[in-house]
Amino acid sequence: MMETCLKKLGANFLKHQGRIPPQGLALLHRVSNYPKKSYRGSFLADTHWVAVVDDYVFDVNWPQWLPSKHWKSLVGKPLASVHGDEAWEIVTGYEIILKSGGGQQ
Repeated sequence: MMETCLKKLGANFLKHQGRIPPQGLALLHRVSNYPKKSYRGSFLADTHWVAVVDDYVFDVNWPQWLPSKHWKSLVGKPLASVHGDEAWEIVTGYEIILKSGGGQQ
């Protein structure tokens, strides 16, 4: 669904499996101790989107951009622990390719 939205917006992007992009969006999945769910889309209930630029993360659960190490301790770990999990793993990253040149984008 995210790819469809980015395409409809006319955004240029590169998809990165399992890693954070230098700038863009990342889909995270809570690392849990319970068995994987049986149907394909079920893991989406355990996911979370964040925006990233270099080493900074923006999360809707915090009112400002944070360095990634601070995001992990202030937002990521507490958010995962609410659900009984320890951390997050990266599912997919979408690197947003910014267009250069004059004028507004």
